[in-house]
Amino acid sequence: IKEDKTMSEFALTALPINGGEKAIKQKMPARFHFGQEEKDACNRVMDQAIAAGVAPGYSGKEEDALCAEFAELLGGGYA
Repeated sequence: IKEDKTMSEFALTALPINGGEKAIKQKMPARFHFGQEEKDACNRVMDQAIAAGVAPGYSGKEEDALCAEFAELLGGGYA
């Protein structure tokens, strides 16, 4: 920071959002967080909710399965 500028003045000119130079030049790569398995699980939850005429919530078959799989991943116990 130059001595003659306050932090706020510096931020107004130096930060990329205000026209300053970007620190990262290339776009972040896609991470592919979700795949077909996650999509299928969401669709099952929605299908069950629609069939029951209720909003999807907690304490259903899918949550029980997720908790059991997660507990097993961690070596047993509860999730």
